Amino acid sequence: DTQEGIKTVGTEKILYDMLKLMLKHSLNEDISLLKKAHEQGDWEKIQKLAHKLKGGAMYVGATRMKMACQYLECYGKKGQHQLLEELYQQVLHVVDESKSHINTWIEEKKQ
Repeated sequence: DTQEGIKTVGTEKILYDMLKLMLKHSLNEDISLLKKAHEQGDWEKIQKLAHKLKGGAMYVGATRMKMACQYLECYGKKGQHQLLEELYQQVLHVVDESKSHINTWIEEKKQ
């Protein structure tokens, strides 16, 4: 939701710059840490990283990514475990889709 992102950061140019930075650095680093925690079976760390990803997603208007992270984070905090793996996979899928949409938006704004 670009309008939500603009409302949060101030201008379309700032949103553009923030999204580029997020794609090049923070999102890749966070997903790498998320995958490492998953390999180690560290669901507490996964929940913390989901919380961090959720905050970044909220800041730039990435609503689907925010919701996927929130579902994973909240589900684990409630002591539920049956669907953690599915919710984790959903986060990865939604992040990939979000990255694709953000890249498309960035390319359109370049022109």
